[in-house]
Amino acid sequence: YGMGGGVALRVSTDRAMGWPARGLGAGTAYPRQPDEVSRNPKLAFLMLWHHAPTGTACLEAKYGMDLHGGAVNPPGYRGAFRRHPGGRGYTLEYAIPWAVLGAADDPPRAGDALAAMWLAHWGDPAGRTWKGQLIEVANPAEGGWNFDNAATWGKAVYHPRGGLPADVARPHAD
Repeated sequence: YGMGGGVALRVSTDRAMGWPARGLGAGTAYPRQPDEVSRNPKLAFLMLWHHAPTGTACLEAKYGMDLHGGAVNPPGYRGAFRRHPGGRGYTLEYAIPWAVLGAADDPPRAGDALAAMWLAHWGDPAGRTWKGQLIEVANPAEGGWNFDNAATWGKAVYHPRGGLPADVARPHAD
């Protein structure tokens, strides 16, 4: 997933689960099979990247801590990548339907606190080698890796409106 660069998101849309999320990936759960909590389709893994040959902003979605199902460029998503002048960065913007996040029937609502985190991956110019990553919005109370333990994901608080001032969305201790 990290080859060539992109942004990965881990998002829970399971309102009944709340925060922190639960579920174990194969690295933690091995050798047992993933349980129902770990296979939860409302735990989404999203990889967002720019396909340079076609100029397409791409999206891959998979589900559960076992990364089952899913699709590349699922119906309904929209995305854009803009390279910064000088080529030393980019801006991305995506619109992803709740259905792609497993929440068409019960999307997050204002006041919900659910699990989410993002990872920026860097690759070489040829898109063949993974160079590093930045993991943000993590739950510091939990150990392990985001792909092995959903409890490591940070908290996303859903607000009733956008354009919030910086002091509304500030980190706080729980």
